[in-house]
Amino acid sequence: MSDEVQMTIDERRKYLQIMQPRYQAATRAAQGHLLTEMEQVTGLHRKSLIRLLRADLQRHARTHERGCKYDAEVEAALAVIVEAVDYVCAERVHGSLQEIVASLEAHDELPVTPGVRAKLAQISLNRSRRTALPSPGR
Repeated sequence: MSDEVQMTIDERRKYLQIMQPRYQAATRAAQGHLLTEMEQVTGLHRKSLIRLLRADLQRHARTHERGCKYDAEVEAALAVIVEAVDYVCAERVHGSLQEIVASLEAHDELPVTPGVRAKLAQISLNRSRRTALPSPGR
C-alpha cells in the first residue's frame, strides 16, 4: 500500500455530500472531470462514485442486529480451552478444537454437554479470534 493517508468512510461521505450538488448540476463533460477529481481524492472507482452520488449519502443504522449464536456455556468452555492451550493464536486452536475438547473432557478439566459440544464443532475461526483471551502478564 502507499504511504498516503486514506479517508475514513465518514470523511468520504462528507466530501461526497459537498460534491453531490456540483456533480448533479454539471454538464456531462464536467461530470467526467469531477469524477476524475473525486477518484483521486477518495480512492474509490468511478462506478462506485456514480452509485454513491445518485443515492442518499446519509449513513443509516442497522435495522436488525444478528442474535447471539453462542451462549454463556460455550463462552466459558472457550475460555477454559484457550487457557489450557496457553493462549495460542485462534488459527491453531480452531484446527484442533475437537481434539482439545476431547482431551480436556478425558482429564475432567472441562465438563461438556452434547449441546455445547455441537456448538463448539460449528464455531467459526472468526469467533475463535474474538474469544481468544489476552495472555495474563504478557
